[in-house]
Amino acid sequence: MIKKKKKKKVITKIVAVISFIVLLTTLILNFNDVKNIFSSKVDITGEWTLNFHIQETSYNAYNNKTAEYKMHFIQSNKQIKGEGEKWRFNNKELPFNEHDPLIVTGKYKNDSIYCTYVLKGVRRETKGSFVVAYENDEMNGYFSGTAANSKGKVSGKRVK
Repeated sequence: MIKKKKKKKVITKIVAVISFIVLLTTLILNFNDVKNIFSSKVDITGEWTLNFHIQETSYNAYNNKTAEYKMHFIQSNKQIKGEGEKWRFNNKELPFNEHDPLIVTGKYKNDSIYCTYVLKGVRRETKGSFVVAYENDEMNGYFSGTAANSKGKVSGKRVK
């Protein structure tokens, strides 16, 4: 009876050691897969120009107009933050006092970038969102915002 108990304890310890070795090996072999879940295969960190082409709005004067922003993005894994300012409106460079700040937060997922933004205008703060496909240092997609219920296309190009 005593021999059976000792034999059972030894077998239990051997099984525990083998299980630990298998677990450790699995973790090591799959480290890159686990790492890829939390990291991004692209990095948009740097200077960009973003163009918002307004296609729908409740304020007719903005219809078919384009606002250009100079942006700087920082990406950490899949998280994205950006700051910039309105630089041009309808291809006309704006005076410095009209360079409204734009703050962007978002994430990179499945070859697309999903962002929300806050535009700090002279009269009011407005909010919105955009989704863009990313490829070859370019972004293309759609936006919608609370400024005059605007919607349209957004595009971007890396400057540096």
